[in-house]
Amino acid sequence: MRFTDMDIPKTTKTICRGSNVPVFLRASLAIALLCFLSAAGTQAQSNTRIFDLLTKLKLARHDTARMDIYLQLAEVHIEEGNDPEKAINNANLALILAQNYKDKRREFLALERLARVYAELKYDLKAAMDYLNEAKAIDTSFTTIADRAALYGDEGKIFMALNDYEKAQQAFLRQLTIYEKLGNKRGIADVNYELGQLFFEQKDYRQALAYFNRALALYDELDDIRGRMYALNAIGQTWGRLGDYTRSLQSCTEALYLAQAANDRVHLAEIHVNIGYAYEHMNNPTEALRYYTGALLLGEELNNLRIIARAAREMGNIYSQLCNEQEALRYYTQALEAAQKAGSKALLKDIYESLFEFHDENGRNEEAYQWLKKLVAIKDELYDEERTRQLIHNQIRYQTEKKEEEVKLLRARELQNRIIIQNQRLQNYALIILILLVLAGIVILYNAFKRKKAYNELLEKEVQKRTAELQRYNEELAASNRQLEQSNMELERFAYIASHDLKSPLRNIISFLNLIERKVRQNPDPQLLEYLKFATDSARQMHQLILDVLEFSRVNQDEVEMTEVDLNDTLVLALRNLKEEMSQKHAVVEASLLPVVYANSVYMLQLLQNFVSNGIKYNESRIPLVQISTEDKGDHYLFRVRDNGIGIDPEFHDQVFEMFKRLHTREEYQGTGIGLAMCKKIILKLGGKIWLESEPGKGTTFYFTLPKPQSAPASANGTREKAAAQTGESADAVAT
Repeated sequence: MRFTDMDIPKTTKTICRGSNVPVFLRASLAIALLCFLSAAGTQAQSNTRIFDLLTKLKLARHDTARMDIYLQLAEVHIEEGNDPEKAINNANLALILAQNYKDKRREFLALERLARVYAELKYDLKAAMDYLNEAKAIDTSFTTIADRAALYGDEGKIFMALNDYEKAQQAFLRQLTIYEKLGNKRGIADVNYELGQLFFEQKDYRQALAYFNRALALYDELDDIRGRMYALNAIGQTWGRLGDYTRSLQSCTEALYLAQAANDRVHLAEIHVNIGYAYEHMNNPTEALRYYTGALLLGEELNNLRIIARAAREMGNIYSQLCNEQEALRYYTQALEAAQKAGSKALLKDIYESLFEFHDENGRNEEAYQWLKKLVAIKDELYDEERTRQLIHNQIRYQTEKKEEEVKLLRARELQNRIIIQNQRLQNYALIILILLVLAGIVILYNAFKRKKAYNELLEKEVQKRTAELQRYNEELAASNRQLEQSNMELERFAYIASHDLKSPLRNIISFLNLIERKVRQNPDPQLLEYLKFATDSARQMHQLILDVLEFSRVNQDEVEMTEVDLNDTLVLALRNLKEEMSQKHAVVEASLLPVVYANSVYMLQLLQNFVSNGIKYNESRIPLVQISTEDKGDHYLFRVRDNGIGIDPEFHDQVFEMFKRLHTREEYQGTGIGLAMCKKIILKLGGKIWLESEPGKGTTFYFTLPKPQSAPASANGTREKAAAQTGESADAVAT
């Protein structure tokens, strides 16, 4: 192919038309300017992508977003191929975050990128395989099928670099099978391209050409410009190896246009080398030099030492054939310096060989001998490296096979553990069902036995029972009279005021409000009816408040009757009083076996009833749950009352025990704000302590202590056994 004036910008035309400028130099300058313009666009596009990602990284608020950005940055640097250290750093940052957060999928993706960068850019195949094996060890449940397919592709590239073509082909074919199942055309095209490269490395050019053509057809369907460029360049290079330089030139020229359109400088340089190779073998040194010059300038722009070394060596060979020793030696020297900086012994071998032939053909026997010695030495080094690489390959292959066996063993153990866990669950379910059936049978038999026994003893104990009830009633009445007599004068005065001076007028107010409401209903006035309702509700609320204050004041009396109180019986009575409230909210109360304490039975009833009522009232759960438990602390009992309600903010923990202290409006929750104040007063009067633990939305746990009786009579346990026998309840009671 030849460039026409239409292909060259005006500035380039000006340079090329200089009559005193040699033709080779004019062509080189024109190509250089075109490459510079193309390079500027590519660099700007790449920098924009990286800048956008770095901007997103600064604004990211969550580590999950940061992980994704680090992975994207690593991918961009791998695609650019000119800064492997940045690719490694970003992939490592993503890996550290993923391991900290136990994010297995992102850990897998970071390891995959590290394997790829070490294989493609760093050429450290052992490190690449180590990262690959780490990624393989991650449980497949955390990754997608497409993720695994990418891993097979990396494995194929590593084995291809190790010249283990069989393993590489197996990995690529596994990747191809997955993409075909997923219907991923782009993935299928990429794998066909890699298989073409694999057969190209084995010098099976016909097979390589078939795979490259399949990849090209798929890239055409996808309208993938970059993919078409890769495939066409590979096809042109393959035709060149087959000796069909016309087809090689045709494919590479088309790839050149696509590379210019995509602003891909790296592949643009490689395509220039391939086109130069075709022209060189078509005996057209002018065009060959033109394209080699373009490749050389692009290599210098990219600081790609390998491309510089290849292009400069080919230019040296052409100038040597043209008998221009000075130019040939200049380009050989440039190629040698680039190869030495790149540390590529393969390139150095080719350059040493060219220098040996150059000096030998020009009769410089001494220089030719020196270059021959270097050529032999570097061939020996390459042979030693090949042996070392073969040893590393064998080691990697052994470790890979060992790792695969370990992964298979781990997966087999994992499957076995899942089966064992599933069987254990089934056994546990069966055992639970059996236990429930046995308990149900025991309950049924016990209830039947209890009913039969009660029926048989009913007639015999009827008289004794009524006599005992009458006697107990008289004792309770006498105890109540004694309790009333012990009330102090201040409490009697308050009771008198609350009963007569406050309650009676308040009842009159409520009655008259009701009469007014009846009158108004004859000529309805909605606003007036609403006002009357507010007044009536407020009066009733005041009436209830007076009653609560009266109850609260009774706790102030100096002496109360203290007896042994079985809290199990007290809890049953409290639950009966709250039956309607529990039924409305479908509440559940769970209690362990409660002790017998030396206290006032009324106080204990008020105490338990207030705690249970609060746990049900201040609760938005579907099934309100209140749990009551106790713990023996030696000289006292520690009680816990836990609910799953709305909870209390820590700043209000001390205030809730104050009289009339409410944390919610009456429209939200009914009440007078005296309940917990009364609980605290009762517990303090009995010599105990009270506190709570709570968080909003996580329920509340009330703790209180009660001292043990100084001497626990034997009747305490008897009372408990008797209560259990009468009620038919077990040690753990559940009320709904």
